[in-house]
Amino acid sequence: MSLTDIATPTVEQSHERRTIEYTLDDEEIDVALSIADERHQSYKDGRTRDEDWCNSKEAMRKGTIAEMVCHVVYPEYEFDDSISASGDDGIDGDLRLDGDEMTVDVKARDLDPETFHAEVELLVARHHIDERQNTPDAYVGAYVSDDYSTVRLYGWVQTDRLLDEGRIEEARDPGADHDNYVLDFSDLLELPEHHNVDDEPNATVRYL
Repeated sequence: MSLTDIATPTVEQSHERRTIEYTLDDEEIDVALSIADERHQSYKDGRTRDEDWCNSKEAMRKGTIAEMVCHVVYPEYEFDDSISASGDDGIDGDLRLDGDEMTVDVKARDLDPETFHAEVELLVARHHIDERQNTPDAYVGAYVSDDYSTVRLYGWVQTDRLLDEGRIEEARDPGADHDNYVLDFSDLLELPEHHNVDDEPNATVRYL
């Protein structure tokens, strides 16, 4: 399967906040999980820098799936399917946001902002921003369902704004030993309209 064969989104009636929801088929899930699992193995084998990943395999799976869907929705976002023990250094691709081409890092959560009882938050490890030479211009917040079949792209925030307005909180995951920059999903800016819209049913714009 080529990524160019994946269907492009359709539009649903608007009334509030625009999000973009994509439903993956089994083949798309298998492709993304295969890439994610190979990447995770490079970390598990110790062929990369020492990272505080907690449940790193699950995090890498959902992050990879969210990246792939970002490519489907925005063709200018080039999905990197390479396997590298050194990782991507925090930059997943490029998006045109607010009229400017920006480097972005996609951050996936498994908490659904539509049904979760509290605010879902964009989490960015503080040391990833403070210690790396390269940081993205912006971050994209995404929800990925537990069965990997649904991805919802919620919005974006420029890195400078995250540093100015985001909170600094200790990571809550068991075994984690780092701080995060934190910003509520509800404070993210809407992503731009997706491109090449047609009548394929596997992606919709949803207003929540």
